[in-house]
Amino acid sequence: MKKIVAITLCIITLFIGGCKPREYTFPNKNQPVNKIELLYNPFSEKGTGSRTMELICTLEDESVDAFLEELYSLDTSRCTTPPPRNYGVYIARVVYQNGDVEMFGSRHIEFIEKGDTPKAIGEYYFSGDAFDKLFLEYAEKEDGSP
Repeated sequence: MKKIVAITLCIITLFIGGCKPREYTFPNKNQPVNKIELLYNPFSEKGTGSRTMELICTLEDESVDAFLEELYSLDTSRCTTPPPRNYGVYIARVVYQNGDVEMFGSRHIEFIEKGDTPKAIGEYYFSGDAFDKLFLEYAEKEDGSP
């Protein structure tokens, strides 16, 4: 009897875990963008001090499409447990015309539907350091290094 219960629980766990895609699907990929802000989070780097993110720059029109094209091509993964808290040191806040916001951070990605409150927790993240490199490239182009 215990074997049957254990096998059933394993099957249910695999089924539930398999329902979400392993890669982030960028739900607003085809939505018009209001603005993209590149933010620096000193609290994440030092572990102490202000929890206020610092605005490095807002991407200009000609940089928005190029940045998003590169961002959407980055490899992403879904963490199983526990989801990371805190966006990390570098954050790109993308505000869409439909009111949704996506926070793309060094540590995780958070989708915030219009009217929802950010939780700073996300199941998805960028693989490796490609996001940080992309972020720094655009931060330097727009406003100098962070």
